[in-house]
Amino acid sequence: MSKLGPIELEVITGTIRSAEVEIEAAVERAARSPMIRDQHDYRVGLYDAKGRKLKLDDFRGKVVLLNVWATWCIPCREEMPTLDALDAQLGGTAFVVIPLSIDRAGLPAVKRFYDEIGITHLGMYLAESIRAQFALGVFGLPTTILIGRDGRELGRLVGPAEWNSPAMIAFFQAVVASEGKRALSGRTREHITVTASRCGWRMVLGRNGWLL
Repeated sequence: MSKLGPIELEVITGTIRSAEVEIEAAVERAARSPMIRDQHDYRVGLYDAKGRKLKLDDFRGKVVLLNVWATWCIPCREEMPTLDALDAQLGGTAFVVIPLSIDRAGLPAVKRFYDEIGITHLGMYLAESIRAQFALGVFGLPTTILIGRDGRELGRLVGPAEWNSPAMIAFFQAVVASEGKRALSGRTREHITVTASRCGWRMVLGRNGWLL
């Protein structure tokens, strides 16, 4: 096998570098994109405040706001009162907030934190294992996943948020009202899209035309 000359090596090196640049650009575009693919896994197990084992699938029929967090996560701690306020305002038969802790210290650590900052409306939920974080495609805390009544991911927001802001409340109300409808008017779809973008949501690709 003949050795490659300087020109051939330069061409190959340039080709590899071009490919690397394209990959990096694609990753960056995906990170900025308001659209993502469904990444959640409803087989994830969790425990409630009474120690009962549940599955995320048990919440089908409701719009679920799944907030993956931990007591040692400072941004998680700071946003929790606004999640509590959101649950107080919208929580019910059609919409539920599930703050899913991945604390290894267990439910006692979550209860101490709730008592410390005065959480009164949110339920307490603990992931069955740390693997839940990866099953849900969560690689940073907090990450919040919006799940439709049919158990499919609608979108996700990475990082803290003001969950009881007027814009966020309007977004959730629009989502709850639209879920279950076979078709949305152009105005409704546009309203949800614009509101989602303003609130920082990255919405799921091809969600049955739900947003597209």
